[in-house]
Amino acid sequence: MKQWPLHNATFWETAPFSRVLLPLVAGILCYTGLQPLSVPITGILLAGSISFALFAITALRPGKGSIVAFTVFNIAICCSIWSLCYFNDARHNTNPMGTDTTGYTLVRISETPVVKERTTRAVVHALSTIKEGRTSPSTGQAYVYLFTTDEIQLRQGDTLLIPNHWQPITNRGNPFEFDYATYCARNNLYYRQMLDADDMVVYGHSTNKAGIITQMHNWCMQQLDINIPDADTRGLMQAMLLGDETNLDDTMRQAWAETGIMHYIAISGGNITVFFLIIAGLLWWLRHRKHLWIKYLAALPLVWLYVFVAGAPPSAVRAAIMFTLLAGSLMLDKNNHPLNTLFAAAAILLVAQPMWLYSAGFQLSFVAILSLILFYVPVYGLLSPPNVIARKLWQTVAGSLAVEILVAPLIIWYFHLFPLLFIVSNVLAFVFMNVVLILGMVIITFSFIPFAAKAIGGLTIWLTTFFNNIIYSLQNLNPASFNYLYLTVWQLVFFYIVITSLALFLLRQLKPALFLSMASACLLLFLLCGDEYTALHQQRFVAYNMGAVNEMDLITGKQYHVFNTDIHTLTPQKDFTLKPPHAAWRAWQKAPADTNHEVCSIAGRSVLIVDKPSTTGSFPVDYLIINMMPGKVDIASLNNVFHPHLLIFGSNYSSSQLTEWQEECHKLKIPVWCTSINGAFLLSRS
Repeated sequence: MKQWPLHNATFWETAPFSRVLLPLVAGILCYTGLQPLSVPITGILLAGSISFALFAITALRPGKGSIVAFTVFNIAICCSIWSLCYFNDARHNTNPMGTDTTGYTLVRISETPVVKERTTRAVVHALSTIKEGRTSPSTGQAYVYLFTTDEIQLRQGDTLLIPNHWQPITNRGNPFEFDYATYCARNNLYYRQMLDADDMVVYGHSTNKAGIITQMHNWCMQQLDINIPDADTRGLMQAMLLGDETNLDDTMRQAWAETGIMHYIAISGGNITVFFLIIAGLLWWLRHRKHLWIKYLAALPLVWLYVFVAGAPPSAVRAAIMFTLLAGSLMLDKNNHPLNTLFAAAAILLVAQPMWLYSAGFQLSFVAILSLILFYVPVYGLLSPPNVIARKLWQTVAGSLAVEILVAPLIIWYFHLFPLLFIVSNVLAFVFMNVVLILGMVIITFSFIPFAAKAIGGLTIWLTTFFNNIIYSLQNLNPASFNYLYLTVWQLVFFYIVITSLALFLLRQLKPALFLSMASACLLLFLLCGDEYTALHQQRFVAYNMGAVNEMDLITGKQYHVFNTDIHTLTPQKDFTLKPPHAAWRAWQKAPADTNHEVCSIAGRSVLIVDKPSTTGSFPVDYLIINMMPGKVDIASLNNVFHPHLLIFGSNYSSSQLTEWQEECHKLKIPVWCTSINGAFLLSRS
């Protein structure tokens, strides 16, 4: 790297790890995209071995076979990462759990159970299967949900004997919903089971003492519990410092997300930087620059210890790897290019956990740092502040603008929003985060002095409350339309093409890039206009699957009519289900209340909601939705009155009732749809 000036080096020379990262990503995408083809693993390994051998042979001949060497090198990496994905996939394990629905499985709780209002959720891994008096080994992980009871308290390490009533993890079938089943599959979780206390036997309680990392995590959590009495502040501190979001307030989470500062909660480079500065401050007496490597050497094990105590999320591991590479380059007196360091960190992460490629946290973390590296210097160069304070403020603003250039499309893609006042909130959050992180570390460090720790805890509560009040105000100032944005896959692709090509034109003066950006912008606008036209002329009826809750909407144009709803339902639960379709259909505005009714017609097909028994008269309809109170439903009488082409049951009925009614409908030859089984019912004219 020192053999030529960096400004004369090509991209491949300044960031050589990009040559490794790109085929790694391609191999992972191929594995998930071509998985149904079940390519034999032996063939993949053979191809990988041959590729490596050919690359080694061609590399021995400088100047010859460069194209062949390049091609073979990329094929080799693709095949290797494919093989790694195959071996990491639990479905290819020996004796995987969930394939047999008889007998019992002996499982052990592998993580701390999450206690909620109605259930306790535990991740378990299989030990063995017991069937007809025979025991055989079993492998794999699953979710177990135990209905809340005072009789059994689950703990990490407990061994349970449960029946093999495993159910595949599925989605609820609502339009544009988060693909929870795929998310679990990428974390090697394919099955789940709901249990009452009588359905299982606690075979053995955990007797193993928690590991040193777990003990440190629990001790730090306990110190924050003791010294920060306010629940909201305590939950925020535990999330920001220790990566534990169990106690994070949902309202606060939503406010931080809608103002564009949710990334400050995640353990990332900011935490590592603050942690290193504290360590460097303790070594203040090593002032000479030639002794800087000693500070990095001392900080390395402590940084990694902190990351593991915080649960080692992708953003924290990425930051720790980058810090390690930076420290290594300084200690070895080697040039360090931030872009190459970022690519190297990403490559190491994907080799360790290939499915992290699809993690929103990994993507946002990687793209944010990439955007900062590429655009911070050009953005900062737009202004020349006259004094030190203005320069510091402009540095923060320029950093926020630089990060947002590449992160904004992903924010819209995942969260369907864009915080218009992100600069204000990010500047405030940057100051707040640094101060509060230091206060939190001081609370834990000086917890042996109760008076001092509680005093600092009180100061932390005051600062957090003051800051959150500002964030709530900024949240209310964000236009409602900016909270219901939506991009399709192709729109996201063209969005990034526009950004990339425009950046190449502005920074590298490449005229062809300008034409590419203009063409891509035209295609993007064409797609957006097409969606707008569709939204203006649409008419849809939707009966959602929301667990034990009934929610039915009639969407006309760019407004939604509340056709039926359970008013006692919590707003966050509804927003989780309703926001994606309302954003995708551009129908986030609620129609006036006087437009509510119980019958409607869509494309000449009638829809009727029945909320009480009816045994007389005749009123034929195409779609009849049963929304009565749980109890006896006379299917035959309803059929005689309404003669429906399809009978639809809402999601407020038990599985046993639905099974009984399905059998009765089958006898009467009435087509039936159950939202809690078949997913949301959607009837549309667009």
